[in-house]
Amino acid sequence: MSTESRVLVVAGVVLLSACASRPSKPPLTPLQEATLAVARADETRVGDFAYEDMRNARERLVEARDASIKAQQGKDSLATLNARQFADEAIADAELATAKAQLARVRAASFALQQQLGLVPVPQPEVFSPEEPESPPMPQPAPPADAPLQPLPDTGGPA
Repeated sequence: MSTESRVLVVAGVVLLSACASRPSKPPLTPLQEATLAVARADETRVGDFAYEDMRNARERLVEARDASIKAQQGKDSLATLNARQFADEAIADAELATAKAQLARVRAASFALQQQLGLVPVPQPEVFSPEEPESPPMPQPAPPADAPLQPLPDTGGPA
């Protein structure tokens, strides 16, 4: 058997084995992708750092689910498009929240490292000082009873 024949046989075997393999999983729907994005963000406690963005992501996910249900029931002709748009917005909000949380964590770690290296002063707790506290201002004495009355300033209001 020649080298060319062997190459063709091997190529044929590879092609047949590729066709015989299990079918790949179907692609995720936008709603499934949004659900996963929000779940991943929740698992990493992103909401601790980017609460508003996570709230927006959850709201968009609910709107995507509602629109998807309407699309399946045929109640709204634009429901499929709305479901996809809301799902995309939920994904974007979850990714934004994740990025903000990562940034906050990196900044906190950077600040802690700078404090350890002495590049940033470590805040000292306030210590009680035995100094006298400032006394509140004394009220002004009332004018004598026989003093003439002073006119009130004109504020331009009704008379």
